[in-house]
Amino acid sequence: MFKSKHPILLLNEIKWRFDLNRCKVYYIHRGAPGDVRMIEGSIIRIEYDSQMIFERKRRS
Repeated sequence: MFKSKHPILLLNEIKWRFDLNRCKVYYIHRGAPGDVRMIEGSIIRIEYDSQMIFERKRRS
């Protein structure tokens, strides 16, 4: 369904190909039940003069 694998590229692909307000984004969140959390696309705000920073951590 998606070509992108990196989080920034994936969110950009969703923004241009789909209605972000109708999407749900699931992501790894250690400590959450099942280590997964979900947010509604309607609460994601895109600011054009800002950067998204993602922290990479390896699973052990």
